[in-house]
Amino acid sequence: MSTHGAITLLPNARKGFKALRMRYIRLLSFLLTSLFLGGIACAQTQPAIDAEGLQMLQAVQKTMMGDYKGAESEYSRVISINPQKVEAYLQRGVVRRELGNISGSQADGKAASNLATASIQKNPQDAEAYHQRGMAARLLGNYPQAKQDLEMSLSLGGNPDWKNDVRDTALEEKASKGIRLQ
Repeated sequence: MSTHGAITLLPNARKGFKALRMRYIRLLSFLLTSLFLGGIACAQTQPAIDAEGLQMLQAVQKTMMGDYKGAESEYSRVISINPQKVEAYLQRGVVRRELGNISGSQADGKAASNLATASIQKNPQDAEAYHQRGMAARLLGNYPQAKQDLEMSLSLGGNPDWKNDVRDTALEEKASKGIRLQ
């Protein structure tokens, strides 16, 4: 048996998981390459993706491949290009947590929370800002605040898929308290 995150995999399941993950990575690589190259071919005057977007795509790809050090570096580049990019702080915080850099993860969570709070103060109806602040609270382990903000993002008409983040937050909170997940 092997443990992957919080999931224990049997030997045969581990092979299937690796194969599925590799298919997903190949598909993601193809889509990202097509988006980037196809956009350049279609738009002679303006590239389809800017430097910040390209760095984010590369960071996501490295994260999906399990190259957390490389992903951390890419997210750091995004932040150097745009220090207001909440998603980069959130993702780098998750990657740093995976690398065991808890203080770095916490610092990124606080930065993301501060940026999202500033957005909410400017526009209290910004569903995405509530979602980002909820994800930052989750990264910081403040599950009641995370749940409140994530639910607010949904009530403001945010992406219906964000309900999965509410569910995952509840599961993560239970796991943090040592409650066995079924």
